[in-house]
Amino acid sequence: NDNDNDNDNDNGNHDLLQCPFVESGYTTTINSIATQTTQHESNPDTHPPPPLFLIYLHSPLHGKVHSFLSSTLCDHRMLSLINQNVNSQILTCWGGSIHTADGANAQNTLQVSSYPFLALVRVQPTRGRASSNTDTTSATNTFKNLELHLRMEGPALQAISPHTLHTHLSNALQKYQYILSEQAMTRLQRQQEIDLREEQDREYREALEADQRREREREEERLRVEEEEQQRVDAIQHAEDVKVNRMQQARELLVMNGEEEPGKSEKGCARIRLMLPSGQRIERRFWGVDTVNVVRAFLMVYFEENGVGIENFQLNCNYPKKALADGDATVESEGLCPQAVIMVQDLDA
Repeated sequence: NDNDNDNDNDNGNHDLLQCPFVESGYTTTINSIATQTTQHESNPDTHPPPPLFLIYLHSPLHGKVHSFLSSTLCDHRMLSLINQNVNSQILTCWGGSIHTADGANAQNTLQVSSYPFLALVRVQPTRGRASSNTDTTSATNTFKNLELHLRMEGPALQAISPHTLHTHLSNALQKYQYILSEQAMTRLQRQQEIDLREEQDREYREALEADQRREREREEERLRVEEEEQQRVDAIQHAEDVKVNRMQQARELLVMNGEEEPGKSEKGCARIRLMLPSGQRIERRFWGVDTVNVVRAFLMVYFEENGVGIENFQLNCNYPKKALADGDATVESEGLCPQAVIMVQDLDA
């Protein structure tokens, strides 16, 4: 059994180290990948995404071709990476000399001027304009159906280590797989949106009759709310009118009884200290014949002019303890002469 496992491992390693480059021509391979791209775009559920195209070119006149191939491009780690992605249908490889027809075609397409040359491209069917949906650099306008994901050439490629080249190629392949994952996620989201819209349409049709009934109920509720709101507005307006009328009556009452405060030396007057709930003191002299309503009118005007938020109030005496409820009673008859303290009670507090 151990021998069998060793044989299986040897076969697997051999598969990963075999030559990954296709035998078909450059143009044929590109057309095949472009066809796969078209099929995938038209029906991604039944056709897998197309592979990236790894292109290698060299010139036989370049003296270090053999050393680059043997020590770098055909390094066992490079071959393992390339074959793994070829077997996963993520990558297709083609290589050749520029002295062949296919090589010359590739050289012209990619505008290669130094060797060795290695490029990783994404083949797109020729369209009216170049695709710009990736972060990669597009090829020239003449050959805009190739998107460059990786390009290395000349002395820079010749001097690169197998490890560094492996890293660059691996990163480019991972980015492509990320792009494919994003595209698959976008298709899934679109399909979910379609399914959601269909479900919403079905629910709408089923609920149409109920919506109409609810619409009638909402209209009835709206009318009821409008009526209540109008009643509330009318009540507020009525209260405001009452407040304005009270204030007007208070001012008229003060005018009738003389708005001027009696002098300190005047006889027959009362010095009254009005204590507000806030602790504020208001002192004023009133004639003994002034009524309690005159005192109230003075306070109403004072509150209005000084921004004191008291509207409904009651006047109370502590000595003797009583409420000044009779508005027609005079200051003198209520025992407020020659001086008194009146407590102002806020009835809304």
